[in-house]
Amino acid sequence: MSSLAKHVIYQPKPYRCLIIVTVAVLLTSVLIWFYLTQTNESLFIELSQLKQQQQQLSNQNQHLQQQLKSMQHELEDKNQFIAIQNETDTQLKRRLDELQNKVVHLNKELMFYQTITQGNASSKLQIRELELNAIATDKPENISYRIVITQGERITKPLTGIITLTLNYDTDKHDVISEHQLNLRHVQMIEGTLKLVDDTTPNSITVTLKQNKKITLSQTFDWQIAKQN
Repeated sequence: MSSLAKHVIYQPKPYRCLIIVTVAVLLTSVLIWFYLTQTNESLFIELSQLKQQQQQLSNQNQHLQQQLKSMQHELEDKNQFIAIQNETDTQLKRRLDELQNKVVHLNKELMFYQTITQGNASSKLQIRELELNAIATDKPENISYRIVITQGERITKPLTGIITLTLNYDTDKHDVISEHQLNLRHVQMIEGTLKLVDDTTPNSITVTLKQNKKITLSQTFDWQIAKQN
């Protein structure tokens, strides 16, 4: 074998490495693109699911809000009904108490007039009752009064005269507040109102009957306002 056959000269290939690198880069890019695509799809699916869940939660929240408003309206209606019922019960109880007190008062008056008409009462002229009442709680100085005068004798004509009301104070002060005409056969009821002045409270009240300018009857009562029910 000649010496020339032992030496083989290879031509350099400068683009082989470049091609290999390029292919490697392309494969890597494809892999990265595929991975990113799969990741994006997964994220998109997850995002869609989250949006659906958010929409469901929003619908549930809206439904719960509507239920809450409905319950609030129902509660307000119930509270209003209870308030009206309580006020109605209070008014009915107050009215019932007033009617019961009125029945007691009417029974008392009935027994009194039955006693007078049946002739069981005293035959002499007398003041049977003096009742004082505050007209309004916010104006305690305004007072109503009622006087009942009776006599049991058989008479042919009514007794006449003047009934005078006098307020008596601790300072020996006396104020004549009212005069009424007496026209009595068996029972006469005298009613009227008076007004206290200077924030002073009388000690007593005197009822006087004058006939022919002479005092025929006089009676003093303690100042006592009837209790309001």
